[in-house]
Amino acid sequence: MQDKRLVKGLLCHGLWILTPNPKLLRGRRVICHSVVMADIVNCGAQIVVNPERVVSDDDLVTGFSKHQVLPFIAAIATRVSALKATARAGELVPLSH
Repeated sequence: MQDKRLVKGLLCHGLWILTPNPKLLRGRRVICHSVVMADIVNCGAQIVVNPERVVSDDDLVTGFSKHQVLPFIAAIATRVSALKATARAGELVPLSH
């Protein structure tokens, strides 16, 4: 989660896996299913509600539920493309193997 060069996507209840480590969510703009919102807010994340029900915050893409899977995937593709373009421009160091 701490590697900004990798796009992460978490849909519906997916953000719950990050709650044991609140610093991973602190200050992040996200959306998630209402069942987990209290836990996510308690970690310091900002819930953003928008008509698309998909939120991109730099390298993190979140979606409200399975009903947003197509815009969720599109948002991930957009973020990956943007990061690739940034890397081609020499702004990111490629991952070492």
